[in-house]
Amino acid sequence: MIRGRLSVPSRSAPWLTLALRAVAPAAGAKRAVLLLHGATLPGFLFDPRPPARSLLAHLAGLGFAAYALDLRGFGDSTRPEAGTPGFDPARPFARAVECIADVAEALRFLREERGHQSVAMMGFSWGTVVAGCYAAANPGAVSSLVLYAPIYAEPNPGWMLLLRDPADPSILNRSYGAYRWTTAQALRDRWDSDIPVADKKAWRSDEVLASVLEGALVCDPKSGERSPPAFRSPNGPFADIFEAFSGRPLYDAAAIRAPVLIVRGEGDSTATEADARRLLEALGSRIKLSRTVPQGSHFALLERSAPVLYQACEEFLLRFALT
Repeated sequence: MIRGRLSVPSRSAPWLTLALRAVAPAAGAKRAVLLLHGATLPGFLFDPRPPARSLLAHLAGLGFAAYALDLRGFGDSTRPEAGTPGFDPARPFARAVECIADVAEALRFLREERGHQSVAMMGFSWGTVVAGCYAAANPGAVSSLVLYAPIYAEPNPGWMLLLRDPADPSILNRSYGAYRWTTAQALRDRWDSDIPVADKKAWRSDEVLASVLEGALVCDPKSGERSPPAFRSPNGPFADIFEAFSGRPLYDAAAIRAPVLIVRGEGDSTATEADARRLLEALGSRIKLSRTVPQGSHFALLERSAPVLYQACEEFLLRFALT
């Protein structure tokens, strides 16, 4: 198995270089899977340090070349600063409508530079919005689509309390600038809040938690400049999530034609059952499947129930990620 970090210069944004984490079989693989992260953690989430499970390594073990993309402003991809053309530090940055250009660049690179004839795509959380926007606008561009913990267009009162402006609940909180900082404790609290049992160890091991929290801080070179240490994430995803949880879809699901698997944890309070059902009904795909992971939260891929999620993705991709 071969691991590596790849850099992809953007043709659409000269200031931007995109980062890809790669895990591939030792022999050449024609089929590939491109994974898109969520609103807070970059692509390392799919390939964290042991003992956390690596979805990239699992996919490589099935014969796929697996890649996790850091979208603009995340992880090892370029984070624009004041003075970057078109960048306003006071406004949410990296919305899905911008990030689909990053997906296009990554897919071009995988086909032209890496020689992959068939590429499937998997999005997680807000990454499903980016994946959905791209797939709806580019029918036939990906062989199949996995939407894990999807966010689509179902009202979510809990999230709206967090995101809406106190003076005008109809708009996103005006205090959100381009980036926000998240500490390890805040990330732990977010994860804990989605596990609906008092003993969090029943769903998630302490060792995996420690690995993910460490990885989150390592992904930002400026994390040590804060006290306590923290990492940055763009706020554009929050603007997208605000729209989705206001009942306004960001893409036309009926335009998607590729086979689709929707999968979510049963305890997920972000990607709700009602939202997943609404998305399933809206999809234009002839083949559209849905699975629920028992005893899984929003972060089921890192929990004790991860084998169920892995198996669902494995069965779907081996069947529908065509050569």
